[in-house]
Amino acid sequence: DLGASKRVRTAYTNAQLVELEKEFHFNRYLCRPRRIELASSLNLTERQIKIWFQNRRMKFKKDQKVRDTELQARRMAMGSDLIKEAQLPDQGAQHLLDYGVGSTLCNHDLGASKRVRTAYTNAQLVELEKEFHFNRYLCRPRRIELASSLNLTERQIKIWFQNRRMKFKKDQKVRDTELQARRMAMGSDLIK
Repeated sequence: DLGASKRVRTAYTNAQLVELEKEFHFNRYLCRPRRIELASSLNLTERQIKIWFQNRRMKFKKDQKVRDTELQARRMAMGSDLIKEAQLPDQGAQHLLDYGVGSTLCNHDLGASKRVRTAYTNAQLVELEKEFHFNRYLCRPRRIELASSLNLTERQIKIWFQNRRMKFKKDQKVRDTELQARRMAMGSDLIK
């Protein structure tokens, strides 16, 4: 009989799903000890946990592609609107300058593919700064997770962190120079 060997689909309870989703939010890949622990606490088999995580990663990847496609479509639409406005006499160019994107399009061929500067929202900046405070370098899974939660691309996250590290390094040099100048001033006061 062909139907006899087919596995029955696991019906997870709401409580199990909440715990699985919570775990997935913090870690998309489980080590074996954590998988065993989770299986025990949720009254599931280790295999069910493993398969649930595999399926959830595939769903996440698929959802990410959809979000990226939608974001790219919005950007392309926005870019074509900016170019149309730039081609209007007088007010188009002024409109671009008002939004701080004139520097990326002025002095260049309007058909050029130069990127427009990303304008981050305050909420995005708070989350990015918070993340940077705890970790200056992101692993790829965390970068993907952060991009998803902030509705940004992985590339935007990567570039923001690169720029933020450069700013941090520059600020550190300024602080070190000021500290050294104060020490030298204190030293000369002690000698007098």
